[in-house]
Amino acid sequence: MTSMVREEPVQISPRLSAALDFLRWTAAFAVLDGHVRAFCFPPYGEFANPGVLTRAFYLGTGFGHQAVMVFFVLSGFLVGGRALEKMEHQKFKPGDYMIDRVSRLYPVFIACLVLTAYLYCKGSLQPPTLAMRYGLTGAVIVLSIIVSFAISRITETKTSSIRQFIRQRFSD
Repeated sequence: MTSMVREEPVQISPRLSAALDFLRWTAAFAVLDGHVRAFCFPPYGEFANPGVLTRAFYLGTGFGHQAVMVFFVLSGFLVGGRALEKMEHQKFKPGDYMIDRVSRLYPVFIACLVLTAYLYCKGSLQPPTLAMRYGLTGAVIVLSIIVSFAISRITETKTSSIRQFIRQRFSD
């Protein structure tokens, strides 16, 4: 009788990895486009007679909900696949999994939360109103997204040291 457990980890080709990365980034930017449109432009229904460019713009930026699903499915495949693989080999440890996820996600989340709170307190980031939709709010949102991307790149290189710090503080 043969075992259902694979002896070696599943490796995806560099080409497939790049394609999945591209799809994930495309989905992330589609979500970004939807958020920026919602904050910076009036709802489509407010246009009495939208032109072709207006319709194309709203169509092109209207896939945010679907893009969230694509992003989560791909992330689940990539992250969950590694966890399932460890489970198959009886190497999965829930504590290590949580530490890995927290060390990867929370530095970016906390940095963005601090940046948003700072901008809000400075008065640069207020709930959007019709008068503000075309002004500073959109620029601040785009700046926040760019900064959060930069923070994620920085923390990605620091993830192992963050993970080690968390393990030292919270492991038995």
